[in-house]
Amino acid sequence: MGVVFLKRCLSIGNVKCCLDDQGFIHYEDGWSGRSGVLCRSFMDLYKCSECALPQSLEFGECEFCKSVCGVPIDRSISACFYYPSESMKEPYNQITQYVLELKRDKRVADLVACAMALYLIYDVDIHRIRLIVPVPKHEEEVRSRGFNQAVELAQRLAGVLKREFNHEVPVAEDLVIKIDPRKRMDIRRECEKRYPNNPEQALECECRETEGLYTINEDALGVLNKLSDGDVVLIVDDVKTRGVTASTIVKLLRSVAPNRGIRYYLLTAVRDYYQRAMGGMLPPWLWEDYEKAKLKTDYGVEELALIHYAWVNWDKVKGSYLSGINTTMDIAKRVINGYKLVNVLSRVSINNQEVVEEVHRLLNYGIRVIPMDSPEYPTYLRVYGSRENNVYPPLLLYHIGQPLDWSVLRPVAVVGTRELSDSGVELTREIVRELVKSGYTIITGLAKGVDLTAAKEALNNGGRVIGVVPYMVNARSDYTLYLLSERGSIADKLLRNGAVVSENLYKGRVEVQLASRNRITAGMSIAVVIPETRYKEKGWGTAYQVKFGLRANRRVIIFKPRVDDRKVQEGFEYFRKEGASVVDSVGDLLSVLKLAEEELKRRLEMLKGSDKITDFMS
Repeated sequence: MGVVFLKRCLSIGNVKCCLDDQGFIHYEDGWSGRSGVLCRSFMDLYKCSECALPQSLEFGECEFCKSVCGVPIDRSISACFYYPSESMKEPYNQITQYVLELKRDKRVADLVACAMALYLIYDVDIHRIRLIVPVPKHEEEVRSRGFNQAVELAQRLAGVLKREFNHEVPVAEDLVIKIDPRKRMDIRRECEKRYPNNPEQALECECRETEGLYTINEDALGVLNKLSDGDVVLIVDDVKTRGVTASTIVKLLRSVAPNRGIRYYLLTAVRDYYQRAMGGMLPPWLWEDYEKAKLKTDYGVEELALIHYAWVNWDKVKGSYLSGINTTMDIAKRVINGYKLVNVLSRVSINNQEVVEEVHRLLNYGIRVIPMDSPEYPTYLRVYGSRENNVYPPLLLYHIGQPLDWSVLRPVAVVGTRELSDSGVELTREIVRELVKSGYTIITGLAKGVDLTAAKEALNNGGRVIGVVPYMVNARSDYTLYLLSERGSIADKLLRNGAVVSENLYKGRVEVQLASRNRITAGMSIAVVIPETRYKEKGWGTAYQVKFGLRANRRVIIFKPRVDDRKVQEGFEYFRKEGASVVDSVGDLLSVLKLAEEELKRRLEMLKGSDKITDFMS
């Protein structure tokens, strides 16, 4: 299951590349026979207003582009990230390999230029581009290599503009000349050696030395005289690191251009990846992984936007558009009996392109959408709820991490007090070790205390963890992940060995979102296990498991206290009186879990073909 929805395709020579709805660039390379995913592009990501480096914030400048030789570039455009070989054994994307190959084989320029053009047409008003200037090489470099890769890319880009848009743009190969054979990296190393303890002076040295590498060919200045206010000169190169070379070239062009209204854009296939560049966003190994990112649904972005809109505006939607549907349990009933979710919601109308753009953005940031009828939607959550207690399943979940296969996942929630005693710590660890050994997946809210202890113990013992968080990102204008801002210490390990889900995309009333998180934790699990809890008059989060667990027909299992503490005893007695199953050992727990799992499976079988979801809730 799962369909790739392509937004646009281009061809150059024997190469075809296409951009999909999640920002991945796919390719077919005719001359080498290779195909696959080239990279994940910067499509629909927020970018630094100065240097266009992707970031989590909608507005503002990043810390990586401050005063790089004055940065006189009006706009910096790159399609994808470049991962230097020294930072890892293998790059996280294929375009890094192709850019390296381009230094040896100019045929690779077809593929690299295809990716550049595909991204360019979505990011720039093509018809404003009036001149393309490739970054020059010294004649000795060209003789040694046989070609200048920037020229090869520029020529192919010009060809695409003419063929696809009937827009002819000259390539000024000889407007800027490199007169010094020194390589940029050699200059950088020399300046860093000269100023080992002063990065700012080293950068000033690099800028100063680089300016001596290039000059303007006055015989070719005629092309600049034809340009007008607002026209764009496209500086083309394969890789952007700090942007020193491009800054130097633009300074030269500005010094001789008769029209000060000309705009200078830098276009590169890739730009250097900085570990902090995407701070608060997914780690690159996961963000670039197409197999983990692709959606196991046949819905396109417009359909996902409809579901997203319906859930965010549920109170409005159910009253205005959905006759005969009062709760999401009514929708779940139809989904269980084979109806597609979008068909159930077919009367919902959004007529709002911003919603579609919002879903494009969250997908491109690596946040996956799991609708109620997706195979990745938790099996037990789909048949969870209580009309009497107003407990219902969500229409969708937002997800990051490993894909969810509920045919093998056996979810058990482990929750409890934030003020865990030493005995409680040891008990929680013992419980989780045995659950992992028995093949269960740990579901946790990642709160301090029992939740976090359980998550860490599971991960340390090779187990799988699914964290349920109150919201996925901070705000519409700030895509900083809750996981990284609040639980950064375990984020990488958790995402490699599990996942994080939430029913809320953005931060709202946190106390409400924290409470409803308990609903998802209980609803997606076979049972809820409480190693230790403490009674509180107010702010007792574990107590929500009475409403979301016991009263929503989901088994809650609590351990007898192992510490002489009045609040722990009172908490235990509260749950015991409400009907929680009491156990004294991990062996007892496993026996109760086996019965709970068998009971859920029987009820699921009974539900198939039934038109009453209340059959399951009774």
